[in-house]
Amino acid sequence: MSPFEITSLLLSLAALLVAMAAFQRASAAKVAKAQVEAFLRNAQETDIQVLFLKMDAGQYNFTLANRGASAARQIELALVDPLPAGADPLAEARAQLPVSQLDPGAYVQLPAQVGDETPRNFDLRVRWINAGGLQSDKQVPVNLLD
Repeated sequence: MSPFEITSLLLSLAALLVAMAAFQRASAAKVAKAQVEAFLRNAQETDIQVLFLKMDAGQYNFTLANRGASAARQIELALVDPLPAGADPLAEARAQLPVSQLDPGAYVQLPAQVGDETPRNFDLRVRWINAGGLQSDKQVPVNLLD
């Protein structure tokens, strides 16, 4: 083979590897989206619906809506680090997402890092407090490597 043919072959191989990596990232985001949507769909009492999830440049964005009738319902989404509690305070702080007050029909986007600093296998915890002050938790595993 000539040097030109070898170079052409190497460039083709590199392009194929880049395309495969992009497909794997898109597939992981779709799997995670399906897991979270199914989880929240089954938790009808939360009145919270995931409208859009996207993974972009290490950010995992959850856009939520309050479908319920009660105002000022407190919603907390957290990425639960798989390390035991107290094992790594920085990891636990890094994994927490903001607490939001959602009025009926309100939307909020909560970004969560899922790059090198956050595990790609984690639990997503949804905690809500209804108008009567009752608190409930739901948890779903998310695997971004699928």
